[in-house]
This record gives sequence, C-alpha cells and structure tokens, in this order.
Amino acid sequence: MELEHYKRCNKTLLIVHLITTFFITMGLMAQLAANGASVAACIVPSVINVLIAIVGIVIFVRGTSSQAYQMYVGIAFGVFYVFLMIIASSNAVYPYMIPILISVVMIMDKKLTLITSILFAIANVYRVVYTIVTAAVVDEVLESVMIEAIITVTTLIVVNRGVRLLKKFFDDSLNEIKIMADNDAENNRKMSDVVISVEGDIENSADSVNGLVELAHTLDESMDSISTGIQSVVGAIEDQNEQTQAIKESMDKTQNEVAVMAGLMGDIGDAISEGLDAVKELEGTVLTLTDDMTTMKDSSEKLRERAEEARGIVDVIVNISNQTNLLALNASIEAARAGEAGRGFAVVADEIRNLSEQTRKGTEGITKILGDLIADSNNVGDMVHDTAELAFHEKNVAIDAGKQFEEIKAKSEGLSESVMEVKKRIEELSRANDVIVDSVCMLSASSEEIYAGVDEACSISKQNLSHTEGISGAINNIAARMIALK
Repeated sequence: MELEHYKRCNKTLLIVHLITTFFITMGLMAQLAANGASVAACIVPSVINVLIAIVGIVIFVRGTSSQAYQMYVGIAFGVFYVFLMIIASSNAVYPYMIPILISVVMIMDKKLTLITSILFAIANVYRVVYTIVTAAVVDEVLESVMIEAIITVTTLIVVNRGVRLLKKFFDDSLNEIKIMADNDAENNRKMSDVVISVEGDIENSADSVNGLVELAHTLDESMDSISTGIQSVVGAIEDQNEQTQAIKESMDKTQNEVAVMAGLMGDIGDAISEGLDAVKELEGTVLTLTDDMTTMKDSSEKLRERAEEARGIVDVIVNISNQTNLLALNASIEAARAGEAGRGFAVVADEIRNLSEQTRKGTEGITKILGDLIADSNNVGDMVHDTAELAFHEKNVAIDAGKQFEEIKAKSEGLSESVMEVKKRIEELSRANDVIVDSVCMLSASSEEIYAGVDEACSISKQNLSHTEGISGAINNIAARMIALK
C-alpha cells in the first residue's frame, strides 16, 4: 500500500516538476528577450533547470516508487530555487517553489518537507532582505516584499502544518483500518468456526435425512406391498362372500329337502300303519301288500338318494368351511405382516376362523347323522325287499310280516326322529351360515375401509417421500453453499 502511494505521489511530483521546469525555462527566455538580461543569467539557470529535470526523469524511470526520486527533486529543485532567487533580477520567480512544496506535502514525508521548506524560506528571506537593501525607495518595494513575505510564511505554515495533519489523518485512518481489519479477522474467525459447526450439523442432518429418505422408500414399498396384499384379501373376501351366499342357497335348498323328507317320513309312518292294519285284516291280499312294499321300496330308495344328496351338500359345506378356515389363516398372516394397522383385521380373521371351525364341527355331525340315515334307509330297503319276496311265496308269513311291520314302524319312527334331528341341525347350520354371511359382509365392508385407509396411507407416504427428498436436496444445497462460504 505504501509503495503504491509513493508511486502515485512520484507520478504527480514528476508532472508538477516538468510543468514547473517548462514555465521557469519559458520565463527565463522571456526575460532574456524582453529585458535584455545577460545570457549567463538566463541560459545557465535554464540549462541547470533542464538537467535537473532530465536526471529526475532517469531516477523516476529506474524506480517509480522509490523515495530517492522524492528526495532528489525536493533537494535538487530547492537548491536550484535558492540559486535562482539569488541571481534573479526580480521577485517574480518566488511562486515557482510552491507547486513543488504542495507535491512534497502529498508524499507526507516530514523530513523532506522540512528540507524543502528550509530551502524555500532561505531563498525567500534572502530575496526579501536583498530587495529591501538594494531598493532606492523602500516604500516602492515594500508592498511586493510584504506580499512575498506573507505568501512565504503562510506557505511554510500550511505546508508544515498540512503535512503533520495529513500524516496524522492517514495514521489515524490506518489505525482505524487496522482495528477494523482485526475486527474483521476476528469476525471471520468466528464466522469460520460457525461455518464449521453448521457444516458439521448439516452433515449430521444430511445423514439423518438420507436415513429418513431410505426409511421413506422402505415405508413406501411396504405400503405398496400392504396395499397389494389388502387388495388380494378384499378379492378373496369377495369370493368368500359369493361362496357363503352359495352355501346359504344350498342350505336353504337342503332345509327344504329335509322338510320334504320329514313329510315323507310322516307319510311313510302312515303307510306303515295302514300296511300293518291291512296285514292283520287282509292276510290274503298279499298282492296289494306287495304293491305297497314296492311303493315303500321306492320311497326308501328316494329317501336314500335324498340322504346321499344331503351328504353331498354337507361335503360342499365342509369344503367351503375348510376354504374359509384357510382364507382366514391367510388373512391372519397378511394382518400380521401389516403390523399395527392390521390388528383389527386379524381379530376379524380369527372370528371367521372360529365360525368356520364351528361350521366344520356342525357339518361333521350332520354327516354322521346322514350316514346313519343312509344306513337306516338301506336297512329299510332290504327289509321291504325281503318282505315283498316273502309275500309272493307264502301267505302264512303275513303274520311274520306284521311283526316285521311293527319293527319297520319302530325304525321308521326312529328314522323320523333322525330326520327331525337332521332338520334341526340343518336349521342350526343355516343360522350359523347366516352369521357367517353377516360376518363376511361386515368383513368385506371393513376390508374396503381398510383398503381405502391403506390407499390414503400410501398417498401420504408418497407425499412424505417427496417432501423428504426435497428436504434432502435443500440440505445438500445448504451444505454446498456452506462449503463455498467456508
């Protein structure tokens, strides 16, 4: 900074020196031409003036920021100014030193300013004294002498006082700049510490946000899997709902068939009673009895077929119950994968599995009863067949036939009771199936609500993922800017 100041001041001093040299030379030449002054009094100072300028240029070129040029100009021109004031024929040359003094003040060198001021003062004091002493009439030169003295004194005061004030101003400014620089350095150090701290926090935040982004991706994938699983469960529940509706229709048909079977068993009982009476009253009407036996055989065969159909229906119910149980187990597994969100769904799945287990047990009882019914129907068919053959061969077996009819009547009553029991069980099974249908409907509605909730959760999860990625990008941008600031 100081070298740059010297360089700028040297350039200004060079310009001022060259201009002053030019006007001094022109003034001397003008004196030579106008006043008829001696050649030595004009040419010699002009040559010395030009030589001083040339040497100054050489020194300036060799070091534009060197103090040597300043010292050279101040001393050399000051000595030349003293010489010029001594040989000059008038006081008109005294202002030539003032521009040099002003330029020296700009350099803010107290020593150089003092030297040039002393030379300026010596020359002007000498000139004032010489003018007064050599004047024929002092009053004639007094005014010009006073002006020269006033200008000299004020110039010396301004120059020396100015260089001190200017030096003090620059020193104070440099101190303030130094204090401000120290404060800036301290603030920069603190800012650097803050930046390092914030950078660490941002790195930790970036790691946390990156972990959060990974968790958000995982959550989004899990929510998609859960949504897919729930959708599959909803589809399975809808299929189960259709199957339970089909079971209900089958149960209604079975119930109607059992009612018809119960009516037939009443008819069979009546027919057996009538046949027993006929056997007792008309032992000779074997042919009629045979026809009745044939009718009874057909009815027994129908009963057996109906029982086979009922057992087939019960097998369907058992199969559906097993599918329901398996579906409930799968639903429980999917609910367990869903975690907290699938707890309610797991309760519903457990309830369905319990109902399916109850259905299976009830159908197993019905199957057993139908098996007994089929066995009894087969026994009745066999007995009717035997009775018919005996009726064709012997009339005397009518009495035995009567006894067999008694047995048939007793078994028919037992069969009727079994049919009524089957009817009762089928009614219970129908009510249980109605409960299953209602539960499946509720489960379907709950599943739809769960699916809607999961779908909304998936949407929220995707929004959360988008926001998290945005935050991660913002933190990375902040980290990059903090690194640039650091």
